[in-house]
Amino acid sequence: MKVALTYPYCWPEVRRGGERLFHDVARYLTSVGIDVTSVSAQGPGVGPTEQPGKVVMGRARPDRRLPRGMVLDRPVTYLPGAARALRRSRPDLVHGMFHLDGVAARLAFPRTGSAPYFVHVQGMPRRENLDRLPAHRLLFGPSVRRAAAILAVSASAAEALEEEFGLQARVFHNGVYTEAYAAVAIGDRAPEPLVFFPADPGDPRKRLDVLVEAMLRLDPPWQAARLAVAGTAPVDVADRVRNRLGDRVDFVGPLNEAGMIRAYGETWVTCLPAVREAFGLVIVESLASGRPCVGVRDGGVAEILTEHRWLAEPDDADSLAAAMGAALADSEQAESAAACRQMARPFDWSVRGPALVDLYRDALGQVH
Repeated sequence: MKVALTYPYCWPEVRRGGERLFHDVARYLTSVGIDVTSVSAQGPGVGPTEQPGKVVMGRARPDRRLPRGMVLDRPVTYLPGAARALRRSRPDLVHGMFHLDGVAARLAFPRTGSAPYFVHVQGMPRRENLDRLPAHRLLFGPSVRRAAAILAVSASAAEALEEEFGLQARVFHNGVYTEAYAAVAIGDRAPEPLVFFPADPGDPRKRLDVLVEAMLRLDPPWQAARLAVAGTAPVDVADRVRNRLGDRVDFVGPLNEAGMIRAYGETWVTCLPAVREAFGLVIVESLASGRPCVGVRDGGVAEILTEHRWLAEPDDADSLAAAMGAALADSEQAESAAACRQMARPFDWSVRGPALVDLYRDALGQVH
């Protein structure tokens, strides 16, 4: 089987969930002997990609602003070059991992069925997000129209696709190489209760402010718990958090994979109170490290966190404080680490990878 993966951004130039999935899918497929070509674009001044296997990197074009608010950004301008690369690689199947990438597959193979393609819609689909990007809005329909399958990262994201766009999607939960977190031991924990916020502190959707308020409402014996915040916090955000928590907060800065593993090891509980979270890789990472994670009943989070005591209501500081208190108490139990790792196991690539290959084979079987 020859598979082409497409995505306009590539690890390590950008290190978000989409680039992580692009990288990890290529890693898994090559590990099981599938012939993989990754097609992406590279920005100026960026070194070689760490994408596994064969890689075709086109040059990214500067964004162009047209009249009436139309912006041609990299996910749009890389499509013709991606199509040329797809024609040259002659794959059996194209897995477009950005929501516009079906356009590249259609340009490469205009005859319907000549090479089936998937469109992977990452994140929580919302029509208003497309409305802010007119070029994306115009291309999204043609991208998905002839797809052999549309993939969503959670059942909640699939429901949103149907509600917002009338599209049927197949659920494909993201994967994590959980063995990378297996060495974390209970003895790595900080001596005093510590809560870890693993998301972008500058993104309002991640709800750091709600977490700060919940920290102030923790009941005994957790009222002195500290908060560690990953990522680069804007100055106003950092000042606001310090004004509320004083010396109970540490801003640990951007963390690579090794840094994240150390942070999970030191924490007692990870907390991601984000709304509209389609999946939540950091939740799986925390669980794989043997550390409880607290989230909210919104998006795809509850599809991972099956321990309901660790789920709070969205934007409810009292509910979040109660869930954190429950998770902190659970983290003291001897069986907690094993229970967390069991919760993460369905999302390991040893499970998710074969499920993805089955999707490919189904699509190819329908063609042939």
